[in-house]
Amino acid sequence: MKLIVLLFLGFLLMFSASCVDSPTDSGNGGDTTHREWIVTENSLTDPDGNVYTTVQIGAQLWTVENLRTSKYADGTPIPRVTNNDEWQDLSTPAYCMYDNYDDHYGYLYNWYVVNPSNPQNIAPQGWRVSSDTDWDVLRNHLGGPKTAGAKVKTTGTDDWQAPNTGATNKSGFSALPGGYRSPFGSFRKESLEAFWWSAVEANTGGAFGFSVTYDSEVLYRVTTTKLLGASLRLIRDDD
Repeated sequence: MKLIVLLFLGFLLMFSASCVDSPTDSGNGGDTTHREWIVTENSLTDPDGNVYTTVQIGAQLWTVENLRTSKYADGTPIPRVTNNDEWQDLSTPAYCMYDNYDDHYGYLYNWYVVNPSNPQNIAPQGWRVSSDTDWDVLRNHLGGPKTAGAKVKTTGTDDWQAPNTGATNKSGFSALPGGYRSPFGSFRKESLEAFWWSAVEANTGGAFGFSVTYDSEVLYRVTTTKLLGASLRLIRDDD
């Protein structure tokens, strides 16, 4: 009789344990843990656990990889938007992956994520999203806009479509052709172009970005709509 009672109590304990609520899905792989950025002398680790190496280019220290974090520095999730109609109607921060699944070259963010008036910062303390001035300093250090693109692109045609004109990656910036998401939601120019936001608004109501392409040595400065989905690079804030 005692054995039967013990077995019954054991069953009740197992049943109770199985009924404990499981963690809810936060929309970011079910991970609701808040992690801080980890910043060391040679690398940064974002709240999602992605590691970024750094490169010194003149007086500037840049991240080598494009951002792929789904959270702000305080752990707040950035909305992920996959629907084209929803993307083109946005006036608030959002990110996505190329074709909504391909994160090989990092994530794509609309400009509202990096808007300086946004109280939530995507970069850790001591770092910032690169500004218009930061990009101009980089271009000038590498010999000017007409040849700087060649010095930031990775070499070869494993990632870039041929001919990958002039690419030397002399700077170590290691630009990869992540393409972009158009303001209408479609994805374009992966393997053909790298495009990064500047955290600077243009007088036209759009914002500044910088790009390199497979068929040119130029590091372009572009004014475009804030709805574009583009890559992000961080630079150490020495101000």
